[in-house]
Amino acid sequence: MHRQGRNVASSATVGGINIDKTVPTISGSRDQKRTGAAGNNRDVAVSFNCADTGSVQSGIATDTVAGGTVSGEGAGHSVTNSGDCVDNAGNAPPPPRRVASTSTRQRP
Repeated sequence: MHRQGRNVASSATVGGINIDKTVPTISGSRDQKRTGAAGNNRDVAVSFNCADTGSVQSGIATDTVAGGTVSGEGAGHSVTNSGDCVDNAGNAPPPPRRVASTSTRQRP
């Protein structure tokens, strides 16, 4: 069950059949950590991962999550996933997708 942006799920067993009611998760990461208060001084590759979670997992049916590269200068740059993450039970996270933020500083 999905209420007000929170995933509230429980597994159910019916005659020995387990039902996947948990929404998969999309997580974001970047290939470089900040280099101090100024941010990064190189391009930053951002990637996303689609995972089936919960005590009952049906497996991932569709995983088209995609990352990108932040190469601009200045604070507040981000990459937003526009792909899909759907499990075999038809569960999918609601929009908007996860966002990974980063910043870069002027390159020497």
